[in-house]
Amino acid sequence: MKYMTFNSSCSFAGIANMLEYENIDVEDYQIAIGMKLPYIMYSDVNGYYSGAMLQEKKWFNIYLYQIGYEINEDTVSKKDVYDYLLNKKTAMLGIKMPNGTKHAINYIGFNTDSLIFLNNRKKSSNEESRLILSKDELESRVDDRCIIATLIKSSNEKTDMRKILLNSLQTINGFKEKLFNYCKEEHTFIEIKKMMNSFFRAIFLDNVTALQLIGEDEIANKFLIAQKEFLGIVLSEQPTKIVLADKISMGILNLAIEEWKILIKTELEKTENCI
Repeated sequence: MKYMTFNSSCSFAGIANMLEYENIDVEDYQIAIGMKLPYIMYSDVNGYYSGAMLQEKKWFNIYLYQIGYEINEDTVSKKDVYDYLLNKKTAMLGIKMPNGTKHAINYIGFNTDSLIFLNNRKKSSNEESRLILSKDELESRVDDRCIIATLIKSSNEKTDMRKILLNSLQTINGFKEKLFNYCKEEHTFIEIKKMMNSFFRAIFLDNVTALQLIGEDEIANKFLIAQKEFLGIVLSEQPTKIVLADKISMGILNLAIEEWKILIKTELEKTENCI
């Protein structure tokens, strides 16, 4: 069994566990590095994403194409998930946890009238390594339309990393301008909290973990200074409006972002030299 070795990496461990069924020995952090996660920020209509939040098919395939595989995704009605999985050797899907979060697990077999799942967890966790769910239990814990991922052989597909890295730099530039303008304005704590996952998480959490995976601790530590200050503000839950730029070391944060961009540009040069 492959374990989670960094924050929010359950789906990365899930990919590693599916690859283990193909006799490929790889860890979640190796997949993340192979996906070039430390060099990517992405945005869509819902917000900004970096690090472990880049866990869609197109991101996983950056790594998987390199080893001759890719992700296949099927959207299955919750009432059909049980029967769908019975016909698979292994598969990954998300289930609802008691605390309200979503967690990636791997189907690995069946037992009488229940399905057996591998619980992607940290090695030090006290959680069960396997979950056994009946059809009713499974239906109660998946979305109405459940996305199920499986591995299939890839036909020499490749990723245009140059395009992705250039887009990442463009996204960071736009994000930085938006971030610094936001931090100069007055906002309530409620307003700031609403933007935690869609905006601030990408710069204060997920990118930090990704940078640490490749040993870029100096850059990560600069982000961590701003992260600590930011969380101290948010967790205080004061009722008044505040200006984040008065509470956060914006100079250090600016330096961290610029050093991150240099790191991405260096990776881009390596990519262009390989073409």
